[in-house]
Amino acid sequence: MERTTSPDVLRRFAEVVERDGIEHVPADLLNELLGAGRDVDASAVAMAVVVDPTEPAVARERAFRLLSIQIIGRFDRAPVPCNRQRTGTAPARPSSADRRTTRPAVIGTT
Repeated sequence: MERTTSPDVLRRFAEVVERDGIEHVPADLLNELLGAGRDVDASAVAMAVVVDPTEPAVARERAFRLLSIQIIGRFDRAPVPCNRQRTGTAPARPSSADRRTTRPAVIGTT
């Protein structure tokens, strides 16, 4: 079975919500949304709220909005392996005194 892409799932979900309301989203579409969310490690709380029929519709729609942002923002990013090797010593961190910048003088003062 071919898997639907994340943007297609989001588009279909949004169309059903706009046309019929979030209460009428079919279970298979909810499952596809959850799969897309899991693929990108989206918010587990938002996923739980979207599928919970006891939550108010506005809360479910807001949770869908959050999931949409997370899915679109992450779906095309492949994990990049880290090839850096540890050398055994970390570079010295600057002290807070070194990070301070001087304030500019007030205009008109000497």
